[in-house]
Amino acid sequence: SVNVSVDTTMIHITTLLSLLGVVIALRCPTLQPSFRSLASKHDIFIGSMADAGRLHDPADPCYPVILSEQYNLITADDFYYNLVEPAPGKFNFKGWDITNAFAKKHKQTIRCHNLVWYHSIPSYINNTLPHATIKAMLKNHIQTIVNYTKVTGTCYAWDVINEPLEQDGTLRKDIWYNALGGGVQYLKTILDWVHEVDPKPKLFINEIFAEDEGFKSDALYKIAKELLAMGAPLGGIGLESHFLLDVPPILSSVGKNMKRYIDLGLEVHITEMDVSLFAGIGTEPQLWEDQAKLYGDYLQLCIDHAPGCKSYETWDWTDRYSWLGLLWSWGADGQRQLKRVPRKQKNVAANSGYMFAPLPWDAWYEPKPAAHRIQHVLNKTKAAARVDL
Repeated sequence: SVNVSVDTTMIHITTLLSLLGVVIALRCPTLQPSFRSLASKHDIFIGSMADAGRLHDPADPCYPVILSEQYNLITADDFYYNLVEPAPGKFNFKGWDITNAFAKKHKQTIRCHNLVWYHSIPSYINNTLPHATIKAMLKNHIQTIVNYTKVTGTCYAWDVINEPLEQDGTLRKDIWYNALGGGVQYLKTILDWVHEVDPKPKLFINEIFAEDEGFKSDALYKIAKELLAMGAPLGGIGLESHFLLDVPPILSSVGKNMKRYIDLGLEVHITEMDVSLFAGIGTEPQLWEDQAKLYGDYLQLCIDHAPGCKSYETWDWTDRYSWLGLLWSWGADGQRQLKRVPRKQKNVAANSGYMFAPLPWDAWYEPKPAAHRIQHVLNKTKAAARVDL
């Protein structure tokens, strides 16, 4: 059995008293035993993305407390090209500096995310520039960042290329693909640039919607094999794992997909998991239970393939900050405003402000059934034999 204690707090009142100079003991929701205390026996990381801006926010003091208490790995989401190099040659490492210091303080491993992504191309890099110029700019960008993180901290792994595939499994013909000559060779070139500067981190290709077997995952597997045959320093594959509750993955198929990468000598990381309730059908208790089951079963799948499946991470850990923007309403000024939906709602899917809720902890930092299920799976005795799914 698992002994669980939940200790809630009025975060905003606590913050107000702190600002007024009243000495108080901060009490945040908790879940014990913690994820990180249980994960070690499975030889895996249990992780979450962490936004540097929330690690020292006096208006939200419980965010860093729970993040450090529960997770032994955080993803430093601090390297989008257009943000870290907003003008040519002008780098801003403030986010990394904050995240790196936080991880060191709390003895957390860091995954670094990401170096090349088609969604973060700055406006000053465009098709009016010669390919040779674009290539030189990208190389300088990558190697400057990797050198800085090597000198100041440690990235266990880098998401080097993020989402390079179209949904049909072909390589995305973006500005990087074209400037570097295309084909699988362009991916190798980028991996080589990173490895030249820092050979220690494991270098990943991170991809969305390539978890179970299919044409996209088959294409990614083929690329991984080609890169290894070419001598590329590829260390792993990231399976993002963004799911809709009504379109769950076929776990046996995901397991087979994991295994074929592991058989190549690569690590597999679950890098951005969340389970959206969008279009979920049923009463609130049933939806929470179905969400919890998927979280638990997916974690068990990773444990069954450990240490090849080395990390199980969600894309943040609380509904308050989900990238989907759920549990927020949009004000007239375009700013997000927190909107709590009554728990008495009989059908979550009927309420547009509440139907996503994809993460293990709710927007008020209370552990949901998904968090309890993760804890339960981690708390089980490590199996003597791996499950070959």
